[in-house]
Amino acid sequence: MALYVGLYWFWASLAGLVRKRGSSRVLAWVFLIFLLVFAGARLGVGCDTRAYALRFSTMYQGMGWQDALHMGEGLFNWLNMSVINLGGSFSTLVFVCTLIFLVCLYRFSLLAASPVSVMVLSFPVLVVQLAMSGLRQALAVAMLMLAFRSFVLLRRWQVVFWILVASQFHTSVLVFLPIAALVGRQISLMRLIAAITVLGPLAMFFLGSRLEVYNDRYVDQIYGSQESSGAWLRYALVVFPFIVFEWKRRLVKARFPELFPLFRLFALITFALVPLGLVSSVALHRFVFYMMPVSILVLLCIGAVALRKEQWRMGAALPFLVHGAYITVWFSMSSHSTVCYVPYSNWLLAGTL
Repeated sequence: MALYVGLYWFWASLAGLVRKRGSSRVLAWVFLIFLLVFAGARLGVGCDTRAYALRFSTMYQGMGWQDALHMGEGLFNWLNMSVINLGGSFSTLVFVCTLIFLVCLYRFSLLAASPVSVMVLSFPVLVVQLAMSGLRQALAVAMLMLAFRSFVLLRRWQVVFWILVASQFHTSVLVFLPIAALVGRQISLMRLIAAITVLGPLAMFFLGSRLEVYNDRYVDQIYGSQESSGAWLRYALVVFPFIVFEWKRRLVKARFPELFPLFRLFALITFALVPLGLVSSVALHRFVFYMMPVSILVLLCIGAVALRKEQWRMGAALPFLVHGAYITVWFSMSSHSTVCYVPYSNWLLAGTL
């Protein structure tokens, strides 16, 4: 626990000292390299690591490239097969997946005035809990962050492209396809419903048989009862910035007009996740990861506008305090944190902590 919490506060302190955007970008690259070593060269760390290692060693024996594409989430299968064909190990796959995730995270972070702050705030959930465990969904979130960036830059077809690419790592991302219809438009609940009505059937078509799988797993729970004890805690972490955003919406719109449509859209989506959580806390747990990048960006922006000018230090510190409290509470109370992440081991550093 102390290693992860200590690293978070160390980097949060450095990020808090940086004022200029250029310096923030440089520090973001330094942090990226650190994370590539810390997360990319981890050994046996992460809740889903063993399952992915078993999949890597057994699933792709004798499989053809076309078969791998047709079995669903084909780009992830191709990535595994490429590493195998090049003589790489499972550790190589983990390193490559981490690199892809971090580069996409950095690209997304450039939407903020302080890119390094976005990356540091991503450490507790997006890096530790997602990228250091669930490889498929981590890569899907990585591509989705590129779609969010394209949304802000008003590039509709790039939004569609990155969502479709993301779906080749985790099919559930297809539910975000309707947001492409809202690029460059004023965001409202009625427009969101209209976009879902128009493009929702297309997303359902692409989901295909996965809809049955998700229904069996999360609704009917035919594979056994599944609950995520930390889902609502993470949902609270995600929804808090959007609640404050709705309160300070005019100030945010005036200060960050280019980001406002993305914030408004994801505020509506995040509020709408409550019924999903009542049906399945595991499904809520997975969708929280998709909301988290925008939630972090919103938190940084409201920290900049919510308080009076003389309280700017408190506003700058608020996002780090919120996520710092989360990582401390999670490591203190969650059994998964101990089982999955402690002790920490790294093949590049050849040590265990």
